[in-house]
Amino acid sequence: MYTEVEEDESEGAVSESRDIHHRDGKSGKPLIIFNVMPKSGSRTLQELVEKLFYKNKTKTNLRNTMGGNSETQEDKMKIIRQALRSNETEFVYTHMRFKPYRYNGKKPIYISIVRDPIDRLASFYYFVRYGDNKVNLTIPEQQFRENMKAKNLSNTSFDECVLNEGASCRNPAALVRHFCGYSCQYHNNTARRKSFNKAIANINRNYLVVGIMEDYLSILKVLENLIPQVFSGIASVYENEKRTILEIMKTKEKTEVSQQARNKLKSEMEEDYKLYDILKKRFERLKKKHGILHQN
Repeated sequence: MYTEVEEDESEGAVSESRDIHHRDGKSGKPLIIFNVMPKSGSRTLQELVEKLFYKNKTKTNLRNTMGGNSETQEDKMKIIRQALRSNETEFVYTHMRFKPYRYNGKKPIYISIVRDPIDRLASFYYFVRYGDNKVNLTIPEQQFRENMKAKNLSNTSFDECVLNEGASCRNPAALVRHFCGYSCQYHNNTARRKSFNKAIANINRNYLVVGIMEDYLSILKVLENLIPQVFSGIASVYENEKRTILEIMKTKEKTEVSQQARNKLKSEMEEDYKLYDILKKRFERLKKKHGILHQN
């Protein structure tokens, strides 16, 4: 029977994160759920995984919840349930917020990537307006671009939007919400504090790796060490394909965020930066444990 794991609401679990040792992914056929916010290097990892599995003829099921206009939330859940019931190695790529799953005692290995919150927000702002350099789009990708075009979004720069108090360049606590999940509340300070604590607790209990996009090669080396039967060789694929992949995924028309806009937003995104800093320290400890220096 499919169930969700009961979640501990206690705030005692909010100490800075410890590395997860009880699920290292080195045995059996793991189910990997890669749940990540848009514009955090997620499509790059998906592309690398596809190339690696093709090269190695790996028997791994690749799934994603990017089914386009016709895909409902229930459809996304069905994809994850199918992966949970599978007896094969599974890699599921999703932008859904964190949810804890298990099936007949089987629990996924969660991995994610985070990015500087303002840089991610600015990249997403331009991406929904101008897209990227990718040409051979899937049907869901084509539908996404058509939907964004139909919204007739303004061509105001990100800086102008921020400084003029625009709504489309703001998404406070987006990072916290992603890891906290769908049940979190933000209606007052107490609720926000509980949501922040729950996000950290979810990470501590469930995530084997939360990498930092700005140190991308290190993410791949950590994954190679922790889940070798899935990711062995992925760092080499990245080094060989890096220039091409990054050029394809590069957001069009994106400009640097001014210091004035950055200062203004950072004061509004205090919770996200607090969590981002915790995750950076966590990832540094993980790298140190595996003897990995900053790679970039």
